[in-house]
Amino acid sequence: MPKLVYFLVLYCGISSCAIAQEYPHTSLWTRFQVTAPVSKQWEVVTAVHWRRQNNYLNNTVNFLEEPLLTGAHAQLVRRNKKQTVAFIPIQINYFLANTLLGREEDFSVPQNREWRYSVGFELTQNNKSRWTFRERVLQEFRFFRSNQDQPVGRVRTRFQINYKWKSFVSINGLTEVILHTPPQINNLPAVRFHQFWLGSSLLWQLTPHLNLETGYTFIRTQRLNKTEADNQNVTNLHLFVRL
Repeated sequence: MPKLVYFLVLYCGISSCAIAQEYPHTSLWTRFQVTAPVSKQWEVVTAVHWRRQNNYLNNTVNFLEEPLLTGAHAQLVRRNKKQTVAFIPIQINYFLANTLLGREEDFSVPQNREWRYSVGFELTQNNKSRWTFRERVLQEFRFFRSNQDQPVGRVRTRFQINYKWKSFVSINGLTEVILHTPPQINNLPAVRFHQFWLGSSLLWQLTPHLNLETGYTFIRTQRLNKTEADNQNVTNLHLFVRL
């Protein structure tokens, strides 16, 4: 799996060579997530999302100035007895999203509604050490109001490292590559680069059932015209509850 991630990162670099215009952004991503085990191997995960962004016409750093996204998701997860493989038979997301504000035309783009259905798996390696490695692959099918709810495919490949620094805090690092895949919007390539993520965070164990994540993620997104890209500097603030 790491070799696949390296290849995808190289592919992203090559795909970015044709970019003629880049737009910088600062944004805040927040999430409140609840995980509820229903048996020894099955669990249900639900979350709400709230995101904001800057308005480059007024301020380049105030990530609370303009709306970016509100939404929620629900996920069903089955883990094997060794907790090394997680199968995600279904994940459903509902989002109301505003476009990233990189140019004047973006201010007139209406808010878009999206339903998203995903299926995938996650692998975990620990070996009873302070280090934990996770690899996740998700296939998404996205339905946008702006596209008359026709399905659009996307594949997400994530590699994550966790180091247990202290009993109450862990250090996370992640990279993720996201590709557009079939089915696709008319007249667009079947497979093409969409996003590259690189981030780090601290995971604070506040109680045995409550964790807080604080961190930063850089996200590069290629626009549909393939000659423009958005560079997001994301501050992450997430709260996790495990029942």
